[in-house]
Amino acid sequence: MEDFTFNADDSGALVKSKPLFLNILAQEGVSYTVTLPELMTQNEARDFIKKPVIQLSDDNGLTRADSLFSQYQLMAALFKQDTQM
Repeated sequence: MEDFTFNADDSGALVKSKPLFLNILAQEGVSYTVTLPELMTQNEARDFIKKPVIQLSDDNGLTRADSLFSQYQLMAALFKQDTQM
């Protein structure tokens, strides 16, 4: 479980999620940067967990939004990729 601590104090205000995964087809020799949204409130953290989208940029100047996957979604996507090859 990943934790998001609101105000980083002992208030017990904690938002938890199961692990999230990024599935990309990376090109050899290209560097990638993942940018997460800044989550400042519990509601923002909860909204992110419901629809986890990050920014993925490469050193060629291309930036796109990518969704993160649950373990189940990742396994399904990998299985689909494998069967299409």
